[in-house]
Amino acid sequence: MALVPTYPDAFRGAMQRFEPYPFITGSAYSSHAPANIYFSPFVLQDPLAVQYLNVFKSMNASVPGAQSQNSTGSAGYSYSHGVSLFRRVAWDTGNNTNFSFIGSASFGLSATLTYGSATQTFDMRWVTDTTGGTSGYATSGTQGSGWSSYATGPKMIEIPWNTVLPAGEYFIAHQHSSTTNTSQSNITLLSFSNLHIAPQLITFGSLGGSSTYAWLGVSGEGLGVASAVTTSDTMAASVVSASVVNLWVQQFSNGQ
Repeated sequence: MALVPTYPDAFRGAMQRFEPYPFITGSAYSSHAPANIYFSPFVLQDPLAVQYLNVFKSMNASVPGAQSQNSTGSAGYSYSHGVSLFRRVAWDTGNNTNFSFIGSASFGLSATLTYGSATQTFDMRWVTDTTGGTSGYATSGTQGSGWSSYATGPKMIEIPWNTVLPAGEYFIAHQHSSTTNTSQSNITLLSFSNLHIAPQLITFGSLGGSSTYAWLGVSGEGLGVASAVTTSDTMAASVVSASVVNLWVQQFSNGQ
């Protein structure tokens, strides 16, 4: 459902901001394996108008070392962060919970660095809206040239996502990945890690039986990690394993 200037009557008064997992003591950054897809559930009590999903990262830039600075070279880097949204659907005949895909959004960034014996030229571009708009930062000058400071430190990333979500139960999946292209094997131009909360997994025994239960709080199933998701049909909630539980800090925002 596209976000439009005048909301349908059903969504008048929709929330403009929602933060299911806010910053708390114990939040930490992690590089997170790109092969893993991190799930977390949330419940909307009211409709939510969304323009961006804000996520929070620690960014690090690597300046070519002294040996590289005495020669010419180049480095390239691309990064993506994708999210997929699911709803719970009716149990199947075996009483297994299933998820149904309802939408997705993504953020992309690319950067290049060319350098010689005395100068460096850095260019970085990133996605700003769902129509392909971009913004960027570029600088050229002496080695370093301030670009490494610009591309290092805590950053808020806005993932464009124009939609209106009705009230209900949702499951969101995060995944990030990157590629590098460099003429010097000792250079990793940029790197990202994600701000997250790692809740404690508590295991309970059962009185009068031998079963044990892993409990992760009121969120219930749909909290954990998966190696693949289905976006063309329903999928079993059992693809999400509680072996790794990270709540990626995120804010739904209407940009207002």
